[in-house]
Amino acid sequence: MDATTTAPRAEVLRDRCRSRLPERLQELTGPVECTVDLPLHIVRSGRTSCSPDRPKSRMTLYRTGLAEGLREDLAAFLHHRLPAEQ
Repeated sequence: MDATTTAPRAEVLRDRCRSRLPERLQELTGPVECTVDLPLHIVRSGRTSCSPDRPKSRMTLYRTGLAEGLREDLAAFLHHRLPAEQ
């Protein structure tokens, strides 16, 4: 595969991710404590709840949310302060 075919794919992926991310981190206003139950459109199988106040669980929440969530999901389930505390 040459650079001419990978560049458009990279741009497509970048645009897809960019459309899901908020303009500013402060738009991530999800919970800092408690248990977060993720909806089925984000987690289809496996662990569906995470605790943002526990570091390992928080990493799972953020990894899953960023990979599978929509823009509204990121704002609802992730909090801008928590990744900096990791």
